[in-house]
Amino acid sequence: MYDLTPLGDLKSSLGRRWAGNLILSLSIALACFAVLFCSYATASQSGFCRPGVMPDYEGSLENLVSHRPLRERTKLPFGPKGLEVRRLDVRRFVVNGDRFGYALTAKGATTEAGLLKRPLHLHWKVEVTLSAVNANGRATGPAVRSWRRLGDVADLRRLEFAASPGPGLYRLGLNFERWNGDSLGSYSEYFRVVPFRVGLDLALSRSTAFPGEEVLARVRNVGTDTALFPNDVDLRVEYDKDGSWVGIPTPKADGAVIGISRFLYGGEATPCSSFRIPEEAEPGRYRFSVMARPFGGLPSRLLVGEFSVPG
Repeated sequence: MYDLTPLGDLKSSLGRRWAGNLILSLSIALACFAVLFCSYATASQSGFCRPGVMPDYEGSLENLVSHRPLRERTKLPFGPKGLEVRRLDVRRFVVNGDRFGYALTAKGATTEAGLLKRPLHLHWKVEVTLSAVNANGRATGPAVRSWRRLGDVADLRRLEFAASPGPGLYRLGLNFERWNGDSLGSYSEYFRVVPFRVGLDLALSRSTAFPGEEVLARVRNVGTDTALFPNDVDLRVEYDKDGSWVGIPTPKADGAVIGISRFLYGGEATPCSSFRIPEEAEPGRYRFSVMARPFGGLPSRLLVGEFSVPG
């Protein structure tokens, strides 16, 4: 049977169908936009916590590879059991005025006082070589050399091979020989000395937040000096009440505030701390805060990161 719907009714039916499809399409588009917007906001928030946003003071050393590098700890195959060369610092960059280099340690062979349980009969001669180098690792001048004779060693606490030159790139080498001149092994590694600079701040992921939204915070050390934080101190969240800052209770079990490390080296940042604005939060000024003390004899300072909750 043929459809005998009048032409006017057909147009009206098609119009309603077209309008319905348009509304459905717009609803889907708006939903997609909302999802994309939320995803973008979430990604931008999470991007704030990425580890690769800080200065990399060791980055210039990545392409400088020694023939026989000394790592943070290196066992000496020609030495007594347990004897290692240990880097004085876990990092390969130091602040101008500090020392870098190595020390001999005997794993499991020392007393509580730090003395060796029995003397080590080494009979070695150690040559220490310090060379200033360019970005390609090539020496830019004559090397500075020194020698040290090691006989029967009973105390390793002061047995170090270190240097303290000015800012620049350097290669530190250790060459071990027996007293009769027989070669035992040679090692080297690259270091960087950076100028002393304090650069602490408390960064926030946003400057404005509405109730229900999350604010992320982290302490950043964009300088070169190490910062010290008191034990068991967390980032505080406070609000401005009639000109005075009042703390907001934030139970750690809820994850509102996350404790930070005690030491923060140059080029490092703490993990992100988070605070979700309560639905009943009053409009006004809010802030994260924490006390920090730079090394180098400088006074402690209050680090602050402010944000606002609109009315």
